[in-house]
Amino acid sequence: MKDRKKIKLKKLNFYIIDDNYIKYLSQFDKHIAYNKNEKRPYIGVVIIVEKH
Repeated sequence: MKDRKKIKLKKLNFYIIDDNYIKYLSQFDKHIAYNKNEKRPYIGVVIIVEKH
């Protein structure tokens, strides 16, 4: 457990997903919910480990 690196929160970003992109993704995954004219928030986590 000593090898764990601490994660520092440098910034928090919010993104609005375009309806056309949601429509495109829904072709490949039936679990993609429609965006309701860009009013529905999508929540996700982007993790950067070192430079990746």
